[in-house]
Amino acid sequence: MAYHWAPLAEGQTPRIYAPGQLIYLQGTEADVFYYLLSGKARSYISSASGGERVLATHHSGDLMGEASFFDACPRVSSAVAVTECRVVSVDRDRLDRIFRAHPSLALPMLQYLARTVRMLSSHVDNMSFLQADRRVARCLLTFQEE
Repeated sequence: MAYHWAPLAEGQTPRIYAPGQLIYLQGTEADVFYYLLSGKARSYISSASGGERVLATHHSGDLMGEASFFDACPRVSSAVAVTECRVVSVDRDRLDRIFRAHPSLALPMLQYLARTVRMLSSHVDNMSFLQADRRVARCLLTFQEE
């Protein structure tokens, strides 16, 4: 499902992230979420032991960090630029103004958020209930879809 988030970028100067540059960090305050105008980024969870689990690969047109933004809790993941990325950040005041000017964006935003919650839930299910070979197979299928 493609979403058109152009109003999020209106009047904003995008920030450029170089490959390997951190966009946001797990455990930090989520006072903004991000709209990826161009490039490719990866979100992941870090464990206390230093391991990482990739959650998603984000492409142009995707939102990032929106789940923690909406629940006002610390970020559950980090995101890093895979290629050069042009990114716009959206804070609460800006989002409120955008929804007033473009109320038709509210439902797609909720749908996008629901998709993110479903994706995060599937990661929990994969780690908790599937045997290792089935987790690997599901992971490979997910990468194939990208």
